[in-house]
Amino acid sequence: MKILVLGCGGIGGVVTARLLSKGHSLITVDINRDLVDAISRNGIHIEGYGCDMDVNDIPIHLRIPAKEKYDIILLAVKSYDTAKAVEDLKPHLAKDGVVVSLQNGINEDYIKTIIPERNVVGCVIAWAVINHGGGRLSITSPTLEFHVGYLDGSEDERLIAVRNLLNDVFTTHISNNIYGHLWSKLLVNCFVNANCAIFDKTVGELLSDKNFLPTCFKIISEVVVVAEKEGILIEKLKERIDFRWLADPIYIRELEEGRPLSPMKKLMLRALYLPNYLFRRIIFFVMVLQHREVKSSMWQDIHHGNPTEIDYMNRYVADIGKKHGIDCRENRVITELMKELEKKRSLEYDYVIRRIRSS
Repeated sequence: MKILVLGCGGIGGVVTARLLSKGHSLITVDINRDLVDAISRNGIHIEGYGCDMDVNDIPIHLRIPAKEKYDIILLAVKSYDTAKAVEDLKPHLAKDGVVVSLQNGINEDYIKTIIPERNVVGCVIAWAVINHGGGRLSITSPTLEFHVGYLDGSEDERLIAVRNLLNDVFTTHISNNIYGHLWSKLLVNCFVNANCAIFDKTVGELLSDKNFLPTCFKIISEVVVVAEKEGILIEKLKERIDFRWLADPIYIRELEEGRPLSPMKKLMLRALYLPNYLFRRIIFFVMVLQHREVKSSMWQDIHHGNPTEIDYMNRYVADIGKKHGIDCRENRVITELMKELEKKRSLEYDYVIRRIRSS
């Protein structure tokens, strides 16, 4: 098989290095000249969670070699670069080749408008990496898995080949509900990714902040309701925990009914859902322990002075919600705060709390 990795940041860098260390032949392309020069000189260095390695002699280029065709193209660019990347890779995809999206957000819906759907593989990355720049990367989460699948839930030898390839990076599972996995990852991104940047906290610090948690539970509620309107069966967290258990059940009722509940009804529901609140606290306590040092990709973007992918996460949900007549005000406020943060590079904590509480 001929393999191309398009994008050599955090995700693409880890995938490139680990595949090369297992003896795979591949080409990596990135448009960042400084990064290409640094990796060409020094290779890729990875540390964390037993993944420590130095891989040199990386075959990295600024553009895809002319006239080459590839059986598997692993797309690891930022969501806002997807359109250009797909146009660039389209002439280089073999007739029966596949494009595998290793990205945040749900870019597969756009990719399949340019590449035939039968050639598009969705992928969810269940691990986190810090990109220190110049090919220096740190794995920061204990879960090291991929989920891959065709958008229509089918399976063939090409999908098995993708699974076997990515198994040489981290454990990879085939899913017949890849949209469910994509929305599960999107949901987590919506309550974690942008907020780590806005509050300037690690995941563990963010999920320990009592001022943020009410907003967190409402963000989860909005994504759950919007996904259901879209006909998506969201995959469970860790394949065990229904995201509805982590949502705010009162707010879900308000979203579904399209109006605020009366104070008396809220009081009755709080008593009814007390076990739900206790369970949620336990789950978040475990998440804090497991992800206390994780720095989200948007946190890294802000600290590196780069644009973020907010339009492909919280804004994406708010826009789809609007289509269904659902006012996803929590996701809208987070989007607005992130747009402010992109301009100012820092926001006062008290200001952020006032904004989310006023929503």
